[in-house]
Parts: sequence; structure tokens; C-alpha cells
Amino acid sequence: MWLLIILIAFALVVPFFFDLRKQKKQIKREGGMTNKYRVLVHGLLNGDPDTKIHEVKDDHITLGLITQSGSTTFFILQSFGKVTIQWRLKNLIYGNHELQWIFHEFDDQNRMLARIENDLVIYQDNVLSSKL
Repeated sequence: MWLLIILIAFALVVPFFFDLRKQKKQIKREGGMTNKYRVLVHGLLNGDPDTKIHEVKDDHITLGLITQSGSTTFFILQSFGKVTIQWRLKNLIYGNHELQWIFHEFDDQNRMLARIENDLVIYQDNVLSSKL
């Protein structure tokens, strides 16, 4: 019985890691995450002059800024045909907040950026109005 469970787990895990490795190679062939998502990264970096890229890996990029009152972080993750963008705010006054977007990896990055910016404006307006 245990052998059957181990074989099933092995049969599920091995293809996942094979596909993950294949995906990372494909991203490298496309110039890496910074190149593949350059429009998106550039747009997010332009939000504040202190925003910087903190980490670049084969399948994700972390960028953001850190101030005395907290941090704002964007995490861009490429995963099996999708790109996930997470926004996290950690702030002494407004608390912790998080939003997430999922797009097809080849969607127009200007549209991704416009959607993210629009959603953030709406979200932050709601947070500010609830704090007043």
C-alpha cells in the first residue's frame, strides 16, 4: 500500500519539476524575467523614484521601496502560461494590505499596468476614506 502511494506521489511530482525546469529555460531563452516583462517592470519602477529591483530569479522578480513607515513590494511570478503580480503594502499607519492580479503571460503589458494602476487607485482611495 505504501509503495503504491509513493509511486503515485512520484508520478505527480516528477512531471511538475520537469515542467518547471522547462519553463525556466524558456524564460531564459526569452531574455530572462527582466527582459520578458520589461514594460511592466519599467512602469512599476516609474511609480516612485525610490523604487528598486530587489531580486531577479529565473521565474520571478521582486521590486519595491522601503521607507521609515513601511514598504511597498511588487512580486512578479511567471508560472505555466500565467504571470501573477502581487502588491503588498506594510505600513505603520495603514496596516498591511495585499492585492493580486493574474494575466496570461503574453497579454499586453501596458494593459496589465493600466489595470494594476487603476485597481490600486481605487483600493487606496477606499483605504484612505475608511481611515478618515
